[in-house]
Amino acid sequence: MNKNKALIPVIVVLAVAVLAGGYWMWQRWQAERAAEQLLRGWATLGGLSGKEAEDYAKQLQGLGGAGAGVTGGGEEREQTPEEKFNATEELQADIPFVTKAKNDIGPIISEVFGDIKLSSYLNNYLGMGEDSGMVQFTIKRGATASDLNKLSSAFTSRGFTVITSGVSGSEASLMLSKGNSQYTVTYESGGQEIVVVIFTVEATGEGAVQ
Repeated sequence: MNKNKALIPVIVVLAVAVLAGGYWMWQRWQAERAAEQLLRGWATLGGLSGKEAEDYAKQLQGLGGAGAGVTGGGEEREQTPEEKFNATEELQADIPFVTKAKNDIGPIISEVFGDIKLSSYLNNYLGMGEDSGMVQFTIKRGATASDLNKLSSAFTSRGFTVITSGVSGSEASLMLSKGNSQYTVTYESGGQEIVVVIFTVEATGEGAVQ
């Protein structure tokens, strides 16, 4: 077997790992930046200081601080999954990669989890090509570890090959391939975000997929 061809799966797996790691770092950076900006604004206006500012920062953990709500009496409460879903803005991106991901992956995610919204994306990440990147779907309910088997079956029925799947702590992951592309699907048990990393390798020479 050609050594270069033998190295392709290894390179693809490493690239997917880099993409997934970069994505979560990007999300955390966004959350931290949002918290800093909001707290700075409050400090300038003299609205919050000391412990009040610290408590407010805790409410901003996660993208946009989703999950916190206020009752009529001013007491905080957790938003229901449906409330979080309804509060999520669905992105409308006229980008070929995003459109293809929504059309190819969206229906499979929806088959398992019901209503979904495209909530974020990255394409051509680290210059890896216009057909590579990440999309995140927000679902209407909390995901569970048992959903992983349903996802695996749904992808398999559409011609995807399951490379590996498993659960580690609260994180579930599924790695698949189809044609010249590899996909990694990850989510947190109880969470409402399904992240899909897509990495495409152009096949050339003998054995290329048409």
